[in-house]
Order: sequence, then C-alpha cells, then structure tokens
Amino acid sequence: MDDVPTDHGIPGPSTLSVSRADSGGIALSAAARIDPFIWAANSVPIRR
Repeated sequence: MDDVPTDHGIPGPSTLSVSRADSGGIALSAAARIDPFIWAANSVPIRR
C-alpha cells in the first residue's frame, strides 16, 4: 500500500534551516539568517 499523509489532506513536513553552534547545540529557523524559533543546547539523535 502506497498511502502517504498528503493523500489524506495532511501537510508534509516543513523545510527548516538548521544551524549548529560551536558548543554542539543546534537551532531551527524558518529560513537562513532568521532568528531561530527553537534552540537545543544539548541535542540528542532521534528516530522518526
């Protein structure tokens, strides 16, 4: 079965700009060079 969420009106994932700090943290923003909307100082890998 090749059902995908967009076939049912569920939007796909957003494209985010990811930047990394020298200290190892990451920041996510809507576009490059825009203030991040979320920042993780001690990020950990996750599986989706």
